[in-house]
Amino acid sequence: MLGTFALTFSFACGPSDSMTGSSEASTNADDDDDDDDDDDNATTSAMTDPSAGGSMGVTSNGDGDGDGDGDGDGDGDGDCDFICPTDEPMGSFQCDPGLQDCADGEKCTPYVEEPGYCCVDSTHCQMVIGEGQFGDPCIRDENNDDCAVGLFCMTQTSGSTGEGVCLNLCDVNDADSCANKGQADADCIAFNNGVLPLCESPCDPLIQDCPDGQGCYAGGDSFVCAVTLDGAPPDNGECYTIQSCLPGNVCVGSGSLEMGTCASERCCTPWCDLNGDPDAQCPEPTEDCVPWYEPGTAPPQHEDVGACLVPA
Repeated sequence: MLGTFALTFSFACGPSDSMTGSSEASTNADDDDDDDDDDDNATTSAMTDPSAGGSMGVTSNGDGDGDGDGDGDGDGDGDCDFICPTDEPMGSFQCDPGLQDCADGEKCTPYVEEPGYCCVDSTHCQMVIGEGQFGDPCIRDENNDDCAVGLFCMTQTSGSTGEGVCLNLCDVNDADSCANKGQADADCIAFNNGVLPLCESPCDPLIQDCPDGQGCYAGGDSFVCAVTLDGAPPDNGECYTIQSCLPGNVCVGSGSLEMGTCASERCCTPWCDLNGDPDAQCPEPTEDCVPWYEPGTAPPQHEDVGACLVPA
């Protein structure tokens, strides 16, 4: 396990078919940020051990709110998998980070085009300035990093600068993309409307089987290991990214929670076991252990996953 950098990275919008293709529906309950009408996501974080985080690429609409939009806030708006601020900017795609289709001596890297935005929202070609490999420490500035071609320097969020760790970019249209980069247990998940395709591996939110310092959080169509942000709150605490809740909790829109318990657009709520006693797992009187996935869509290993939400 690589444990040098306890870093988090903030994705924005969830998996997409290709860099220019349509974004697929989220499968996660309101790992989102708001109750608006956009497609914004919850954010995940990079792994202390880059080999530890993950998703299994399950396709479903698990959100537990009954509105069928996959976001868990009960508003029917289809918010994104990984938290993004309201009205996530749509940037430009000069190149495909999975295909690395830039000229010789250049690499395709995600960057922040929208001034002040938290997360990468666009891609462009930049000169190769380093040869950092998977798991190596790296430095990222506003436009580029010193990882090798085909890798991305993940810092505090995907749009942050400074020290980070090199993670593998991947091709969402190539089933062997991650295996070819030495991550045989990982799937390629394209975050931020396809801007940031990364190799991720699975975890279980009910048993929290990630390395120390990380939690198992909702991401992509399943669950990923993510480093918990410092000072992460428990149940009903305000959250911005999925890893800003304590492990064992998920960041959801306030409309999914008991009225008056969440003082912001998004708050943390516990994961729960659908086979367990909801009263023992969900502290708020009007909240129940609601299935994360729509009926019949949960993968076998996650059929028992629920979240403490107000039933639709």
